[in-house]
Amino acid sequence: MKTIVICDDNPSILKELKTQIEQYLTEPILIKTFTFPKKAEKYILSNAKINILLLDIVLEDEDGILLAKKIRRERPDVRIIFITGYLEQTRRIFQAGPVYFLVKPIKAKHLKLVLENVFSEIEEEEKNYITLQLKTGIRKINLKSIFYIESQIRTLSIHMQKDNETIYMKMDDFIQLLPDTFLRVHKSFLVNMDKISHFSSGGIVLENEAKIPISRSRYKEAKNRFLGYCGNELMGRGKTEK
Repeated sequence: MKTIVICDDNPSILKELKTQIEQYLTEPILIKTFTFPKKAEKYILSNAKINILLLDIVLEDEDGILLAKKIRRERPDVRIIFITGYLEQTRRIFQAGPVYFLVKPIKAKHLKLVLENVFSEIEEEEKNYITLQLKTGIRKINLKSIFYIESQIRTLSIHMQKDNETIYMKMDDFIQLLPDTFLRVHKSFLVNMDKISHFSSGGIVLENEAKIPISRSRYKEAKNRFLGYCGNELMGRGKTEK
């Protein structure tokens, strides 16, 4: 279930926005409304699953833009949509990073369009993540952060940009969960082609300087896939298929 937080010091605007969103969205959604920014901030920072924050720029007790900057530092995953009745404030919006904004009085068609764009971005970003049951618990991993996966006697070691994780799974099963940016170069190694800095028959060097062996039996197929992938990247035609 998606969660939207609305923060505005005008209760009538909160009620109106909540009603408009409920009329627009057909899927189940949790909408939390706040007139006090401190309470909204506390709720957002203490709850993991929040998708969107609709935030008034001019609040009675706090500057909405400063609050947004604070939230983005702690929760960069939360999309922020500013709402304002003061057009002269719009220049300051971009101090808080790339966001959308709506001008009061908010028209339903404008709210619908912005929410469609934001939810589309969220759905697209979800494709870059994989949720796994790991030794350390359930974790959502950004696929772009993975450099390579190594198979070690009934377990897989996932080597990422900042840390590593271990999962009980066969390599053949794990590769089915991944996009075509991942390449099997050895029975025990799977690499993220986005992270390859050097490719040769002697092995692969990744951007983090990790050296990955490539088996003789897989070299030709792996080379062709990598060349095809590089060519498609340069020409902007997308990815090759497995």
